Amino acid sequence: MFAKWGSLAYRRRWVVLIAVVLLSVLGGVWGVGVFDRLSQGGYESPTSEAFRADEIAKQALGRQGGDIVVVYTVPGGGTVDDLALRDKVNKQLHALPTDAVSKVVSYWDTALPQFADAQKHRGIAAVTLASDNSNQQLKQYDEIADRLQIDGLTAQIGGLVPTQKAISAMSASDLSRAEVVSMPLVLLLLIVIFGGLVAASLPVLVGGLSILASLGVLHAISLGTDVNSFAVNVASLLGLGLAIDYGLFTVGRFREELAAGRDPAEAVRRTVSTAGRTVAFSATLLVVALAGLLLFPQGFLKSLSYGGMSAVAIAAIVSLTLLPALLGILGHRVDKLGMPWRRRKAARGEEGGGWRKVATRVMRRPVLFAVPIVAVLLALGAPFLGVKFGQVDQKVLPEGNSARVAADLVAHDFPGLSGTGVKVVVQGDNGAAPDKAAVGLLANQISAV
Repeated sequence: MFAKWGSLAYRRRWVVLIAVVLLSVLGGVWGVGVFDRLSQGGYESPTSEAFRADEIAKQALGRQGGDIVVVYTVPGGGTVDDLALRDKVNKQLHALPTDAVSKVVSYWDTALPQFADAQKHRGIAAVTLASDNSNQQLKQYDEIADRLQIDGLTAQIGGLVPTQKAISAMSASDLSRAEVVSMPLVLLLLIVIFGGLVAASLPVLVGGLSILASLGVLHAISLGTDVNSFAVNVASLLGLGLAIDYGLFTVGRFREELAAGRDPAEAVRRTVSTAGRTVAFSATLLVVALAGLLLFPQGFLKSLSYGGMSAVAIAAIVSLTLLPALLGILGHRVDKLGMPWRRRKAARGEEGGGWRKVATRVMRRPVLFAVPIVAVLLALGAPFLGVKFGQVDQKVLPEGNSARVAADLVAHDFPGLSGTGVKVVVQGDNGAAPDKAAVGLLANQISAV
């Protein structure tokens, strides 16, 4: 089957090349829309008791707590009890659009002591957005963000939605930076490995097209279910890595076939029947393994599976279609723009001699090489023994980020609003109101903990 496909890819190489490039680019252009549909949630388990309790509370009491928490600081030693300040804050906060905001609670309209710090230099406003959908909440936050700034006060905007937006922006920025830095380094490394610019550029080209096509797949998935923003990171980095890996297999084998005296058509056929088979089986095993994440209830883990599976599948498909077609078009020109050391080795017939020498030495003294390698691996893995797992929150943000500053201020100056406590939802039997005596007894028991 693989040999037949290799022959077909060679005969129809221009058709395959144009079709794959066109589909990948169009998929990438359309796939850019996935960034407007990405979710920032999915970390909770819908089957957990905590999730069910939260849903019960929402149905009975409405959404509790603020999606946005703004810490206002009065500069110059002023206090939050200033009457003119109170009127200004209330006027601006209560003028927020009702299609974006369902409720605003602040120190200035409640005078609750827990909404101000001990020195009365800072006060808090909690804003509940109109929607409970994470994507809509981000849009509503963007709509009102500038209006939360009040003249004469310093505002630090935090809470769940601003934190999620900051994490998403940081993730996208880090991903772009990683790709900008990694692409030239990978190309340089491939030039050293292959000894030529043309051969080295092929895996990078496959990687770039794989990333574009993966965005299109994720966009399609997002139309039917929530997809966490980290799925794009997984798809981009995993797709790039696997495409380069598969490209190494394929291009390396093709050059070996040419070096053995075979014509390009036969070299492509044999390359796909050997290296192509390895790529297909490798991708299949990875997709099956990543599909295991779909068994977990958390949407975040499902999203990692979506990103991983799409990246692996696309990288394999592009490697089995575009790459054979390109190799068929290039033929012996795949060695063009070769480095001087590559030409000297080819002239002496030393293709792959360095790796052969390494393998021979290792096989002669396996224990001598295995012991230090295992020791280094164990040393590198030792820090994992002290790993501490946590959730994705404001702590992953830089210290100067507004969302993190706001969270730190709330934790330090407003301990009653830090949200570190446990919420208990009490229901009566058969839909009736809970018995007051029983609730009081439960409250006493909880207080004694």
